[in-house]
Amino acid sequence: MLSYFKLATATLLTLITISLAQDVTLTIDGTSLNYASTVDIYGWQFDHDGCASGASGGDSGAAGFMISCSETTCLGFSMSGSYVSLGSGTLVDLGGECSTLTGLVFSGSGGTALDAELSGGGDDCPSGVYDCAGVCDGDAVVDECGECGGDGIDEGACDCDGNVADCAGTCGGDLQYDICDICGGDNSTCSDCSGVPGGDAYEDSCGVCDDDASNDCVQDCAGVWGGNLVEDACGVCGGDGSSCSGASVQLAFE
Repeated sequence: MLSYFKLATATLLTLITISLAQDVTLTIDGTSLNYASTVDIYGWQFDHDGCASGASGGDSGAAGFMISCSETTCLGFSMSGSYVSLGSGTLVDLGGECSTLTGLVFSGSGGTALDAELSGGGDDCPSGVYDCAGVCDGDAVVDECGECGGDGIDEGACDCDGNVADCAGTCGGDLQYDICDICGGDNSTCSDCSGVPGGDAYEDSCGVCDDDASNDCVQDCAGVWGGNLVEDACGVCGGDGSSCSGASVQLAFE
């Protein structure tokens, strides 16, 4: 029995790794060790002064946990991966009345380490009713996404993972409209501005096919959109005025 207990203890401790802590609040009510947890519990361990050597049952037993106790330590876990669901209830029947428990070690999914604390018990919560956050007579509940006190699916999302619907209305889908405004189309059912079936050329704000609007829809004297050529004094596009300077000098002498 002792050899089995050591093996079980080692198994539980191996599951537990350092991670973001979550809260598990424990209270003792007679022989019942009650819990209020914001996460699923996959394993637990605590030390006692001999008062809990016969611990068994509770939600741990209902979940199929293997519960083992020595004269100083109790632990519970599942070899099949089952767990005590988040919420509140009786974690285990201690088999005796304990005034306190120490050395609390709790693990969550994937062996994550949970932060557990033992509160003052029944005097701190006369009703013995805790919400999912461990608050006596609190009103926090688990939402549809499994989050204690959460608001459920966010606005604009269609599931708890934040996915949105595609153009076909499929949550998390990847269909988009093509240039022909066909949901999930391949651009092949219409032609672009250059007449190419399925092409992606488009007219800019200046009416130029497959161009941009950075030219402000203005052509220079050479007919280039956005160009900067202008006619010189001689009427030459892009000229420097030298083509008509000789004629002007001759007329001056005459």
